[in-house]
Amino acid sequence: MRQIVALVVFEQHCYQDAVKRFFSRMRRACIGIYHRVTPRYMIDYATEMAWREDVRRQNTADQLQALVKAVFAAGLSADWINYCRGNKRKTEILFQAPAVAPA
Repeated sequence: MRQIVALVVFEQHCYQDAVKRFFSRMRRACIGIYHRVTPRYMIDYATEMAWREDVRRQNTADQLQALVKAVFAAGLSADWINYCRGNKRKTEILFQAPAVAPA
């Protein structure tokens, strides 16, 4: 996962400090929030940590408003609908990095 994120971040010209902050937040979440992190749901955990990193300087009311707006705009998820009834994701979702055109 580190290589994928590093590639995406490198293409967007992000600073190394931002990558360190993200992985620090991800590591602390694995230690303190989640009971078990599996590759099958890793993209969901990473997406949550990226969202937390993006909105960390907003106040709580603005964070909640943005979250509610995004939830209602997203619609139903094929991965999470009827999860408690056994509808589990079968495999890991793999991220395919876009091909870089040769210069």
